[in-house]
Amino acid sequence: LTLKSLDVSGNFFHRQGFQALSDGLSKTRSLEKLMVCENSGLHNNGCSINFQAYIDREVGGGEWSPILLLLEGLASNKTLIEVSLNGSCIDYSGDVVLEESVAKHPTLKVLEMDSSPHGTAGVAALLRLVSRTEVLERISVGNCTAQNVSRSSAF
Repeated sequence: LTLKSLDVSGNFFHRQGFQALSDGLSKTRSLEKLMVCENSGLHNNGCSINFQAYIDREVGGGEWSPILLLLEGLASNKTLIEVSLNGSCIDYSGDVVLEESVAKHPTLKVLEMDSSPHGTAGVAALLRLVSRTEVLERISVGNCTAQNVSRSSAF
């Protein structure tokens, strides 16, 4: 049996869960569609509260969202065609990680990140990503909760 699609939406993973998903992405030889929607943060009017910030005591005590582990792990995957991260509280820091991890992905065509607080800096990172990739066909950031970004944006 070959797994082509995985939907782990609505589980609110913490650091260990996102690390396990990230590790698995580098090992799969068949996964084409990954849905990790509504998995990071408390959804309160467009996920304005991120209750899962991880405090990294080994690196000066800074806070960061564990979903960054998954976003970084996309760089090691070679099979995904579509990734859906809708409602997972991806802000500019996640968009910057995606800019690097997805830019040279050989097969990823669709990236959905609706209902997240991307902000102007995050959308700028995604636009840079679009200019660096030849495979990606669609990025969706509809219902964005940031100022200066349209509530219905797909490019």
